Amino acid sequence: MADEAERTASLHVRIDETNGFVKRFWVQDWIDPRQSFEWAVSVQKAALYEVTLMISAPRRTQVEVEGPQNKLKLACQAAFPQFFGFNWNRITLKTPLTLPAGKGTIRARLLQPIQTEHGAALKSIELLDVAERPAMDARIRCSARTPAGSTSRSSASCANAANGHTLSMDRTSRGLKW
Repeated sequence: MADEAERTASLHVRIDETNGFVKRFWVQDWIDPRQSFEWAVSVQKAALYEVTLMISAPRRTQVEVEGPQNKLKLACQAAFPQFFGFNWNRITLKTPLTLPAGKGTIRARLLQPIQTEHGAALKSIELLDVAERPAMDARIRCSARTPAGSTSRSSASCANAANGHTLSMDRTSRGLKW
């Protein structure tokens, strides 16, 4: 999540504290290439990772995602703005990010300034081992056709057919563990 990243102080978390609950929505005011987000990651085995951003940004905004071994560029295609000044899009980069085994850092930054009221906003960056994509797609297909709470034979075979890895946040180091 963007609000869990190490980030430049000028990036602000949008928070709603109604009804006694605190809900973090996104990080906004991303307008300058000097502003960045960083996540510590820990990877058990070297692999290629699909990178997906949940982002709201003006059309043609250029974002760079950098890992320990390569840099990827993303051109946002969204119209801007739509919902409370934001138009959220889930965009997957065309090229995977190479992550070596061990600890490292992933960084996201703009490649040019943004001249709109709220700039760009970021909810999250998702990483998925490209080798796990078929299992993830199988789980999605199974969940779409199996009712919640079902104990049918088909749901059991769906679970067995789609045995994949999970991703969890390590809150102490703000890193991802696979």
